[in-house]
Amino acid sequence: MVIADCSTGSRSDPKPAILFIHGFPAEGIMTWQFQVGSLAKKHSDYIPDLFFFGGSYSDKSDRSPAFQAHCLVKGLTDPKFLRILGVDIFFLVGFSYGGMVAFKIVEEYPEMVRAMVVSGALLAMTDTISESNLNQIGFESSEDLLLPTSVKGLKTPFALAVHKSMWFPNRLFKDYLKS
Repeated sequence: MVIADCSTGSRSDPKPAILFIHGFPAEGIMTWQFQVGSLAKKHSDYIPDLFFFGGSYSDKSDRSPAFQAHCLVKGLTDPKFLRILGVDIFFLVGFSYGGMVAFKIVEEYPEMVRAMVVSGALLAMTDTISESNLNQIGFESSEDLLLPTSVKGLKTPFALAVHKSMWFPNRLFKDYLKS
């Protein structure tokens, strides 16, 4: 067993750890596949799916970024898993909703985060921010935006997330809604 300096990611792996947190409603690997490919040789990359994404679930009713942050850190540091992961300190990368979770991690566990990169996220979603932004783009609630039930409802957040609009066949969106 290699004992790593605290500035590296874990006790058993001398490479610095990076925790990648995906956005809503994607999955970890789908979001970060290109970044991980170029970073994996020099870093230990951790790409979990947040609860309620990618087939993961919890019996807890909490859906907050704070709950997600706690679960991610516990998964990396819990003594039951320490022999497997044992991550003490990491770089943190978050996108969109994953960025909100990242902000919660650094707020609650600052000693574990060496540095953080966040893109496309607010520090926190408030009712005022949410209501005014949702009304501007034609949605009544966060649920309507984040959990679309129609092709049109799915295309709107997709169009908002990209700089240059891209065409995809409706069939792709229909298949996504089924999964």
